[in-house]
Amino acid sequence: MPAHGAFLAENHYSCQNLVMLKEPIKEPINAMTEIEELLRKAELQNKQLQLEVQFQKNMALFKEFAEPIYTEYNEYKPTTLHLNYDADGFINLINTETDQPVYGEDPKVFCKKQFAAFKELPHYIKLGFTPPIETYFFQLPLVKKLLDQQNEAADKAKPSLQKPIGMMIINGVGLGYHIPEIIENCEIYTLAIFEPNKDSFYASLHTIDWEPIVKHFYRRGRLLKIYIENSSEDTITSFRLLTNKIGLHSITNTYVYSHLFSDKTEEFIEAIQQSFHLALTGTGFLEDEQIGLAHTIDSINKKVPVFNGNTTSSLPPAIIVGNGPSLDGLLNILREVKDECIIFSCGSTTGTLYRENFVPDFHIEMERISSTTKRIKNGTDQEYRNKIKLLSLNTVAPETMALFKNKYMAKKLNDAGQEIIDTLFERDTPYLDLCNPTCTNTGISFALQMGFDEIYLFGVDLGMIEEGQHHASSSQYYDEKEENRPNFEATEKRTDILVKGNFVDE
Repeated sequence: MPAHGAFLAENHYSCQNLVMLKEPIKEPINAMTEIEELLRKAELQNKQLQLEVQFQKNMALFKEFAEPIYTEYNEYKPTTLHLNYDADGFINLINTETDQPVYGEDPKVFCKKQFAAFKELPHYIKLGFTPPIETYFFQLPLVKKLLDQQNEAADKAKPSLQKPIGMMIINGVGLGYHIPEIIENCEIYTLAIFEPNKDSFYASLHTIDWEPIVKHFYRRGRLLKIYIENSSEDTITSFRLLTNKIGLHSITNTYVYSHLFSDKTEEFIEAIQQSFHLALTGTGFLEDEQIGLAHTIDSINKKVPVFNGNTTSSLPPAIIVGNGPSLDGLLNILREVKDECIIFSCGSTTGTLYRENFVPDFHIEMERISSTTKRIKNGTDQEYRNKIKLLSLNTVAPETMALFKNKYMAKKLNDAGQEIIDTLFERDTPYLDLCNPTCTNTGISFALQMGFDEIYLFGVDLGMIEEGQHHASSSQYYDEKEENRPNFEATEKRTDILVKGNFVDE
């Protein structure tokens, strides 16, 4: 079970982990008998024993299912929050600094009331789809019509816990009494629990039984993710990667249950509202999958070697070369260090290096479209290409592959072709992680997979300082002959989006 954080456990009782409870302060009762006093102390000791037994049981569970949690909490000592009786005699989370309880009433009663309110009016994030504006592809008008109908129906839909829930986020653990309540009353397929305070999660190890929770999700089609003391940014990033496992359809209606409010849980909710929709970006087109699959099969039939991902030690520095305007001022440096480094030329950069009489070690290609073949043919010659090894994704067109004497392909993550490759070899071969969205990303991924640990970026601008300077001056994009210029989408020329620059303000 994927999990983040840490825990503790042994199969015998350990005094160092025992939660030492103090009796709630009460006015002295003169008539109290010695027997009543003994009974009260016995009740206190029994409660402490129950907490310790529950803790040890949970530790044994996480040692088996999520050992990092066990390891973290094995010798754990809380600092900001601890378990104790409140003034009303309830086990509560107590703020160590202020000695004030976190819950203003019996925590169990609070959790029941809170869930009842959530059940009446569930909070969820509804992710929709913006109909396309362009009409370049023949399918887009049809897609727009379908999305208009879908969005109209979605606007009328109301959140309900009676329906299966693809994903639910619980923001805050506290003492955890709400978690079993939620699971018992909701059909959840993916549950993500976010708790920014390790002390709080430690307390829940004493107060609730995590075994039925963990085992409920430890079955096919279910998933439990626990994020302890993670930053909001890291957790949101994990959510985006999580869709690779559970599918985008699972998150389009994501329910969010906020338990206790603090600066960090508020920050997390704000981050979700601002960034959660980004999980839907970069999903591509059905036609791309069909084309990429066909290209993969063709390359397999032509026996193009598959990149095995084996790393090598003691490698020289690697330089990833992009075709940005800053490359103009770096070409002389590149010539000076070329014999001491391995040069990865990415995409259209190879045409620029050809014009500068510079031969890289590798040409990196990721695009599956046929115009890539034309761009490479117009920008280089066969004698030049024979000196370079092609490193490509499995989706690249066979016509592009044919331009190079030495070529290799690597699996693209979440691509239909990767299943074909693994089936052929009867084992899982490595894929290039984070190889999108640009060709320089692919180059960096190749270099990391090979084992390079000293990597430099040349000409990887990913933006324009001045309008019109979108590529290196020697690139094909400024060729005198229009037929030799690669296609440059209008969206790539936009100058109204400003971001902070590395070497200039914007």
